[in-house]
Amino acid sequence: MTVVQDTVSPRTMTMQILNTTDRKIYCGNDAVYELQAERWGKWYQVESGPYDYFSEAYVCQKNVPLEQYINLEKRYGALSAGRYRIIKEVSIGSGDTRQAFLLAAEFNMEERR
Repeated sequence: MTVVQDTVSPRTMTMQILNTTDRKIYCGNDAVYELQAERWGKWYQVESGPYDYFSEAYVCQKNVPLEQYINLEKRYGALSAGRYRIIKEVSIGSGDTRQAFLLAAEFNMEERR
């Protein structure tokens, strides 16, 4: 998973998941993620406000990038300058054979003038 760096702004960003395996990877929609901020060398959860979303599942096919537009402002307000990481749970398989994994991508929020 990566953040498309030239899309990062205090209010929005785009992230991309690229499946390089031979298995299908499943993930939630663009509202299903966590955001952390780095402060003094440690990662802290960014508190979000209330938000509504529809639960949708996406399949990441092999070598086909899945891009998700993230509206940061909807949950967090405009982000201040700093280092952040977005975390998203994905899974392989279903039911009793489901295995969940966390993907993370770090990005810098530059100070806007």
